[in-house]
Amino acid sequence: MPRPKASSLRPILATPIRRLIQTAKEPVLSGAALTVITNPYQAKKVWPPRMRELTPQQQLRFEKKMKRRLRLVYHRPKWDKAVLLVQYTFMVACVVSFVFFSDFEFWCDEYRPSEEMRKYVQTVFGTMDPDKRFENSIHAFPREESTPK
Repeated sequence: MPRPKASSLRPILATPIRRLIQTAKEPVLSGAALTVITNPYQAKKVWPPRMRELTPQQQLRFEKKMKRRLRLVYHRPKWDKAVLLVQYTFMVACVVSFVFFSDFEFWCDEYRPSEEMRKYVQTVFGTMDPDKRFENSIHAFPREESTPK
């Protein structure tokens, strides 16, 4: 394999060697803090824009752009979902507590609808009611079947 000539290596190594020899530039932030005067990057537009100087069409375009940007910045899907779940949980809890713990008398009667609901839920939705415990078991008394005559 032929050996590369020294002249062909010179351009390849020239740039890294030159960069190693150079003195380091001071970072921009190490000196004075960036202000409007010392900022090397000048703004193209005045910010915030002077709304009185804009035409109504430009104002509308600017407002739409800002609303869209704000919507994107403050969009938090996980937070929104968590807040909705908490709100719905509290609403359901309020309704359930109202149904189970309300002691309103309707039209001066002793009957309270909440008592029926409480009894139904306390017996695990009617499956463990002490009055109907033996209704479908083999130990239950035979039922009187009505036969058409």
